[in-house]
Amino acid sequence: DLTIFGKLGPAGRRLARGIIADSKAMFCVNRQQKDYAEALFSKSGRKLPASKVTVLPMGVQADVACADSASTRPRYSFGTISRLSRKKGIDLLIRAAHRLAEVEPDVSVAIAGDGEERDRLQALAGPGKISFQGFLTGSGKLGFFEETWFFVFPAVAAAGHVEGLPVALLEALCAGKL
Repeated sequence: DLTIFGKLGPAGRRLARGIIADSKAMFCVNRQQKDYAEALFSKSGRKLPASKVTVLPMGVQADVACADSASTRPRYSFGTISRLSRKKGIDLLIRAAHRLAEVEPDVSVAIAGDGEERDRLQALAGPGKISFQGFLTGSGKLGFFEETWFFVFPAVAAAGHVEGLPVALLEALCAGKL
């Protein structure tokens, strides 16, 4: 939240301008944040290049909130949507799925997303009933929720980082998957 820099007075605003000026690109979670970033620069007589700032909303899209899983028979027992990085705990989901499959052979898991851990996670999953769906957006997410009985949200504390409140979890709640 860029407004925190404004609360620090002129020094905070200078610091924010310096950080933004030195960055190659930045994203704001809403139009108000972008407007604030532009105002920081205009007050200093400089202009923030429009190509440097992208608005990337962190809300839940209406099409996901309207998912109607009662109209289809889900294909997967469990599913998750996540960036495939270590702190997301996807390896825990895969290990749990393997253990569950020992007593319930029909269990299946879908993992949507991409990231630096993809190859390692696919190797850990091995052949079987764990499906990697890749990166999904829009109707692809809606279809994913319709094909999944339950959404799971594994996470671990890694190198001092803990998971916040991801958009995928909000979308799953809206789709009635928790």
